Amino acid sequence: MLGLTVKGHDMLAQLESDYSLEHFMAELQKPAGKFPMPQNTKQPLSVFVSHSAKDEKLAGALVTLLRSALNIPANEIRCTSVNGYRLPVGADTEERLRQEVNEAKVLVGLITPSSMASAYVMFELGARWGVKLPLAPLLGAGAGTELLRGPLGSLNALKCEDVSQLHQFINNLATYLNIHAPSPADVYQSSLDEVIRISKEARPPTMVSPVVMPTASSNAQLIPSVPQLRELDEQEIKVIKFVAHRNNSGVIKDSVSQELNIHILKADQLLSRLEKRGLLYSTLRMGMPLIYRLSSVGRDFVIENKFV
Repeated sequence: MLGLTVKGHDMLAQLESDYSLEHFMAELQKPAGKFPMPQNTKQPLSVFVSHSAKDEKLAGALVTLLRSALNIPANEIRCTSVNGYRLPVGADTEERLRQEVNEAKVLVGLITPSSMASAYVMFELGARWGVKLPLAPLLGAGAGTELLRGPLGSLNALKCEDVSQLHQFINNLATYLNIHAPSPADVYQSSLDEVIRISKEARPPTMVSPVVMPTASSNAQLIPSVPQLRELDEQEIKVIKFVAHRNNSGVIKDSVSQELNIHILKADQLLSRLEKRGLLYSTLRMGMPLIYRLSSVGRDFVIENKFV
């Protein structure tokens, strides 16, 4: 058997006097590779801006507007894609987001075509809705209320490209945050105008080219052109007919794949091509794949070609 020498006994006695077993085990169990949060320095968040990283510029303009209009300190706003408002270095991203989504006084959901395709945004909005805390959807980049499906569809959303609605949004947030004296409108008007400008610039490109039609008064107006039947191939026409007969519920690429007996990647390609032509539009529900329906141009196309 191996035994301790006299010197070993002396060292053990010294260790026992400096550290208890409980202290030693606690040290071993500390997580490695993470920066601990300083105690009693974490400031509760006032606003959490849920957004897509693709909407970084619009989110940044919105944060500037909130600070200017409501005088909210920078450390009370979380906007993970904007410098100065990102998560702390070394933070566990998913755990910290889960915590802050529930702790923030108000969660602003920046609803755009990009954000509705973001898994993180869907997680944040769903988590916030589940705890029944203030959730303020703000439509940007040309998004309409049709993007808010499922449980979120019952929430009233305001548009950040409408001056009056954006002023209402500021006043409503002031109420949620118990801010009795927000800045006068002329103080933050330039920031508000910047949000509107960036939101309009962020709109997806128009997929259907307009044509000019003369009116009886010789004034011209723009209307979307309806593609001609010869511009579509046989499979695209089959997809259009299939969507038309299920337009109320919409279709997903899996159902198109089964209906046309084609590979799911081909179905995805056909749906995307028809969406780019302006014949279809897609929406996203929480936890569901993209759902395709006829656009207004698509309905005209179906009716003109007597598909229904």
